[in-house]
Amino acid sequence: MKQAIKNVRTITMGLMTLCFLGVTNASFAGAKEKDPVELRYIGTIKNHPAIQLDLNNSNPGVYFINIKSMDYHILYSEIVDGTNLSRIYRLNLQDALSTSNAAVRVEVTSEKTHQTKVYIVNTSNGVVNDAVTAK
Repeated sequence: MKQAIKNVRTITMGLMTLCFLGVTNASFAGAKEKDPVELRYIGTIKNHPAIQLDLNNSNPGVYFINIKSMDYHILYSEIVDGTNLSRIYRLNLQDALSTSNAAVRVEVTSEKTHQTKVYIVNTSNGVVNDAVTAK
């Protein structure tokens, strides 16, 4: 009788292990996907700060690009369509922003998913920070 209970317990543990392994998703350490939107400070062009915006999308799509001051005034707006797009924006900030420690917001919205990525570009030292990702 002891042997039968031990066999039933072993078979039950084996079946439970098999069920748990079959239900869980396999997770593999693969290559990290590229961020669909990359924004980086590239330096100055004619004494104006310049940023490069890369849209790493493999499927064609429409994106709305808005560059705004921190008080939400639109400085530049563009609609782009295509795949793997790259744009360089030269920011003429002397007229638009009067403070020395000013910053601008770069908002990229996908037409398909309606998700907006917001980036803050600090114009005093050229640092780009990924601030908020909102729906």
